[in-house]
Amino acid sequence: YKEDTAYWGAQVDMTSAETMTDLYTSSSYPSVVQSILLANDDGANDVKARVAWTDGSNNIQSYLCYDMVIPADATVELCEKPKYLATGYKLRAYVNQADRLEITASGKQITS
Repeated sequence: YKEDTAYWGAQVDMTSAETMTDLYTSSSYPSVVQSILLANDDGANDVKARVAWTDGSNNIQSYLCYDMVIPADATVELCEKPKYLATGYKLRAYVNQADRLEITASGKQITS
């Protein structure tokens, strides 16, 4: 069997409200984003989430979700199809309330 080191995973616990937080930066090679999972770990309160695709200077290119309500104790998967992320570009996240949302992303770098 062959172990491929080009796979990546990124996790962030959104501990700051109303602040864009880096989730993943596609460095060295472009990447394919295969999964973005939003998990609200607060048992009583909803949270609004944004996930953005930005260039290396944090200029927003597009939103993958904008103020999407993630219900209490719920998870939402954003990627229906793989998404391309150019070298130097980022996934960034934002929430309206701190300490309610955790985000996990995964994918693979395009190395050949």
